[in-house]
Parts: sequence; structure tokens; C-alpha cells
Amino acid sequence: MRTKITVTKEDIEKGQRRSNLYCPIALACSRHFPFMISVCSDTIYVDERDRVKLPARARKFILAFDNCFDDRVKPFSFFIEAP
Repeated sequence: MRTKITVTKEDIEKGQRRSNLYCPIALACSRHFPFMISVCSDTIYVDERDRVKLPARARKFILAFDNCFDDRVKPFSFFIEAP
């Protein structure tokens, strides 16, 4: 199932750098996957068995957010193929 994930300004403000559970992308994903385990640099762990690869745009966002490149960190959306 194709799912649109939207990272909002609020997700960015509440997000924690270098956190698999509380980064902005994890916060945005949790609205669609309430039992999500974590988000890593290139993968969403939806549950113990299901993993979803992040698109390049989301991977670049994580690098910018975690490395404090705040001028590159803005709300955005991306699509994933959810299980």
C-alpha cells in the first residue's frame, strides 16, 4: 500500500536529533503506524518483521537534521510502500 508521510513543522520542533524513536520522521510515521518500532538512517522498522526502505529525500533529511544543518530542514512529504 502506497502511503504518504508528511513531516510537519511541529514534527521538526518536537523531534530529537539522533533518535530512532523521536526524530521528525519517526513522529510523522507514528501517525500511520502506531506500533512502529523505529526509524534508522535508511529504513523504517514497522514491526518486528516488516521493514520499509526510506527514499533518498528522507535519508537526506535525516542527515541534515542529525547534523544540525537547519537551513536544509523544512517540512516535506514522501511516499513509501507500506506493508
